[in-house]
Amino acid sequence: MSRMMGYPWGYRSDIAIGRALPDTFLRHHCPVPSRDGSCHVQAMKPTLLISGCLSGQPVRYDGTARTLMQDSLARWQAEGRVIAFCPETAAGLPTPRPPAEIIQGRDGAAVLDGSGRVWEAGGHDVSGLFLVGAYRALDLARRHGCRFALLMDGSPSCGSSFIYDGQFTGTRHAGQGVTAALLRRNGIAVYAPARFSCLEAVMD
Repeated sequence: MSRMMGYPWGYRSDIAIGRALPDTFLRHHCPVPSRDGSCHVQAMKPTLLISGCLSGQPVRYDGTARTLMQDSLARWQAEGRVIAFCPETAAGLPTPRPPAEIIQGRDGAAVLDGSGRVWEAGGHDVSGLFLVGAYRALDLARRHGCRFALLMDGSPSCGSSFIYDGQFTGTRHAGQGVTAALLRRNGIAVYAPARFSCLEAVMD
C-alpha cells in the first residue's frame, strides 16, 4: 500500500487552522452530459470527517496516534472523500497535554447545554476550548459536505459510544464527547472504529 510523506494515505487536514482548504472543497452534485446532449445531476459519494489521530496524526493527549488501517479508508482518501481533523488541537490545546474528562458522569450533550464541564486531570476547566473545537469541526464538516464522521471512541471530544467518568480512574460509561454530540445534533452520523463495517455500508 502506497504512502505519501507525512501521514498515511496523504490525508487532507485542517488540524491547526480549523477551516476548509480551497482546493479540497467538494460539491454535492455535478452536471453530467447525457447522450442526447442534455444534462442531468449525478449525486457524488459522501465525504467523511475523521479524527486526526485515526488518520495517523500524533495529536492525542499523550502525543501518539491511533492509526486505523483499513483498505476502504485508503480508497476513500484516494477518491478525495476523507477530511482529517482534531478538534482539541484546532482549539489551541497543546500536544502532549494533560488528560481531560467530562466530570460528574455527564457527557458531551450536557457540556453543549451548559450543565456539564470538561476538566483536565489537574482540575483546570477546559470546557470552553472543547466547545470551540466542536464548533470548528462542525464548520469544517459543513464546508466539505460531510454526512458521516469516524471519530475516536472514549475521547471527551470524539467519543460516540463511551467516554470516561471524570474521576481519571479509567472507568468508562455510556456517553458521547462534545464534538460527537454537536455533529449528531446537526444531522451528521457519527461512527466509532468498532462500527467500521457499518460505515462502509453507507460510504460505498
